[in-house]
Amino acid sequence: MSFSRNAAALFCAVVAYFVGSKLSLREDAWYRFTTSLVAVKAIASMPESKLERFLLSYRMFEKDQFVGDPDEVGLLTDYYSVLNHLCAIGNFEKMYLPPFYDAQRDVYENQKIYEKKMADWLGIGPGDKALDIGCGRGRIAHHVASYTGAHVTGINVDQEQINLARAYARDTGLLGKLVDFKEANYNDPLPFPDNHFDAVYYVQVLSYSTNLTAFFKEVMRVVKPGGKVAFEDYVLGTEYNGSVARHVELKKLYEPVLGGVETSHPAVFKAAVEAAGFVVSHHADDSINARQFPLLEQEKNFWLPLTAVVGFLHRIGLVPNGYFDVMERMTAGTDALIEADRDGLVSCGYVTLAQKPSGAR
Repeated sequence: MSFSRNAAALFCAVVAYFVGSKLSLREDAWYRFTTSLVAVKAIASMPESKLERFLLSYRMFEKDQFVGDPDEVGLLTDYYSVLNHLCAIGNFEKMYLPPFYDAQRDVYENQKIYEKKMADWLGIGPGDKALDIGCGRGRIAHHVASYTGAHVTGINVDQEQINLARAYARDTGLLGKLVDFKEANYNDPLPFPDNHFDAVYYVQVLSYSTNLTAFFKEVMRVVKPGGKVAFEDYVLGTEYNGSVARHVELKKLYEPVLGGVETSHPAVFKAAVEAAGFVVSHHADDSINARQFPLLEQEKNFWLPLTAVVGFLHRIGLVPNGYFDVMERMTAGTDALIEADRDGLVSCGYVTLAQKPSGAR
């Protein structure tokens, strides 16, 4: 059963006021405002059981390794089926923290900077085909396709996000023309022929990989000889030391904020990419001073006051538990992530650019 109509309306009104005041002068303000309202309405109409499953899905983050069994995949689906709407309320509809390029721009605007840089590196254009692995709601695929004129296919394990990606692309007239989306698990063999794509990319999705070497070999298989790839990851920072208790504590606290069961050292990703046969040309944190915490602090200044207001309405009986619980759960660990990033214990903007040799098959 969904929450009462009056409670849903009050929740929507509070969030609409917050979002409108924060985004009115930002890039693509109308799109971001309307996207937020649609997301709020989606959350308000969810059955309580779905919100409860979302809260239970955080059991994933008690593990040290994602093995991909049916129970874990179920938790992952429960997690993202709600999280994708929560993230769409603010700047994280694309569900990733980008490299910090411009101090005058927010998360959403820095995301667009990264996506253009990535597309420029991939060198794709009209007539080319690109693969977006872990495409979420399809907004990165949509931006890359619109920016380059290339056709982008997105894959994701969550059917709900695939449906949202298709709906948006249908509304903008790009579905079937420049973008397509398919439900698929990247831990399985990729459902495409050999040497099929001119370029492949992903953005912060490999926390749920069960075998990095096998994954990158599959990417190698589906990209054409001479094709380029771009991978953006969150990884352990250069200052992280697993023997320091505080470092380990912060890591466990921030992983649910990033949506990651495992955070690996950047060298692990690079080694797996090279083992697959790719030639790496760039492997570094692209952010100013290799830090993202200024962007994180911007988001904290949006989410924590909003969560506090919803919490107040909850305490006086105007908003049901579900609304407050999911927002509080999503923002828990924010301070730990900011501290870890500031101290160089984690990097959310690590970019790997590579190419399949022209003579490879």
